Amino acid sequence: CTDCFQSPLQCSTCLVACHAHNPFHRLEKWTINHFSRISILSLNGVIHLGHAGQRCPNILPNSGRQLTVVHTNGIHSIFATFCGCPKPEPDYIQLVKGRLFPATINRPDSVLTFAFLEDLHTHVLTSKKSVFDHHSAIQRLTNAVAPDTVPNRYPECGRALRLWRTLTSTRRSGQAHHISPFLPSRLPNSLAVRCAACPEIDFNVAKSTSWFRHKYTLFLSIDGNFRLQRANKRHDPDDVALINGNAYFVNEADYQEYLKDIVPSDENSTCARLRAVRMQNSLKFKNAAVTGVICVQCARHGFYMPRGTADLEKGEAYARSDYVLMRVLDEAGTQRWIMVSYDIWCQYHINLAKRVKKHFPEHVPTLPHIRGAVPKMHVKGHVEECQLRWSFNYLPNSGETCGEKIETSWAEQNQSAGSTKQQNAGHRHDSLDDIFGFWNWNKLITLGNDTILIPRILI
Repeated sequence: CTDCFQSPLQCSTCLVACHAHNPFHRLEKWTINHFSRISILSLNGVIHLGHAGQRCPNILPNSGRQLTVVHTNGIHSIFATFCGCPKPEPDYIQLVKGRLFPATINRPDSVLTFAFLEDLHTHVLTSKKSVFDHHSAIQRLTNAVAPDTVPNRYPECGRALRLWRTLTSTRRSGQAHHISPFLPSRLPNSLAVRCAACPEIDFNVAKSTSWFRHKYTLFLSIDGNFRLQRANKRHDPDDVALINGNAYFVNEADYQEYLKDIVPSDENSTCARLRAVRMQNSLKFKNAAVTGVICVQCARHGFYMPRGTADLEKGEAYARSDYVLMRVLDEAGTQRWIMVSYDIWCQYHINLAKRVKKHFPEHVPTLPHIRGAVPKMHVKGHVEECQLRWSFNYLPNSGETCGEKIETSWAEQNQSAGSTKQQNAGHRHDSLDDIFGFWNWNKLITLGNDTILIPRILI
């Protein structure tokens, strides 16, 4: 066995016996003058399901079947037996309890090990590689000389990863333990990872607190990203987003219904050289069904806000920015003070109250609590009046916020643009929801690092 430490030589009987719980190790057999790779199936190795690896005492003759297993070290074929007891659990449940993820529900013949899915998921999130590339690597690990002869399980990998992502988000957000009733201030069934440092009424700050306005203001950033596009391709009616509206993207059906009532606006920035609104006819939007995304983050810590992302078409339209901002305020509407950083705030805020009264009347009481500013780098591209009026440098209770942190996240997320661009609408939303969630998770687990270092520096 080349996967066992120091690769001990054994007879076939002993080797099969000691690999009862490691059936996916790679084996080699001495043949005259060299070792050649063989499978545990060729040695009559069997995996037993339903009894924690033990053979079911009630197993029926010829009840087992051969499975194709995708593992971290290659693609394997192995024979599996299922429980034959009265009222046995379904085959897919027995497989899951054996840490094998079935590619289908009814009589699955292809499975992916949990270890493989964890490995695939981690690589997709950290290195932004595509599922296709990872599957190709697994084929080459199986047979480096003739990878084309290895079974193709790329479609199964893609489907399983979508489900795995949803399950991971459900676990990471606490919804696997039905946490929503304990957090009444949040939207029910939300799968978003939240910023622990931003003020959240009735969670980490009391509503009655009224001092230190710069500390208890919720700082938000709005920005568009035109790299995260979706190609103009045939629509798949069977493709749906599994997380639709429960994480970082808005609910697509509600969003499209809202857009039906929106009249195209001619509002253009009259002062900024960085004219995001005037990008509507740019060549970079050619052959794109979705030209990018509009996102809302917390401006101080760079967390993507729940339901703060939506698709764009032909540049940033105020109506789309309004929608994501209002969806974020569905949870944050009880905040005492809200500061919005937006690179076109000088123009965007002019008719904001009118638009909110028309399309989001439930948020009219929140309007007096909202202030705005232009991020410190972008404000240099505005006329002098804007630089004096909307710079964080001159606004009270802004805590020297720069407002540009959202720009730093795009460098990371844009690495996913190549693969998500070719995905169908629902698949793309699930992928980006997962990528944004991973970004938030990494932010969360390292959030306290700077505060830990401060005492050491002072000492």
